[in-house]
Amino acid sequence: MKKSFLCCFFPTTKYLEKGKEVVGFQQEDEENLYDALESYEFLIKRCLGHKFLEMEITLTFTYGLKPTTRMLLDASAGGAMKNKIAAEV
Repeated sequence: MKKSFLCCFFPTTKYLEKGKEVVGFQQEDEENLYDALESYEFLIKRCLGHKFLEMEITLTFTYGLKPTTRMLLDASAGGAMKNKIAAEV
């Protein structure tokens, strides 16, 4: 059986831990939208070899935002992000 490159250097427990951080993303109290996006992108980069779909990444980020920030993002996008397809987002 052939092992993947990531299995040799990145333990499964670490991969799962990093994946939980991505899924559990929450915007910090003093973070603006730009800083929250940078924090989220950093979490994704730390989760080597993730298999999240583009829409999952978008929705996880959107749901992790504070309600007021989410409203601003939805307004600038011309409607709720959760109702858009990945290409529109």
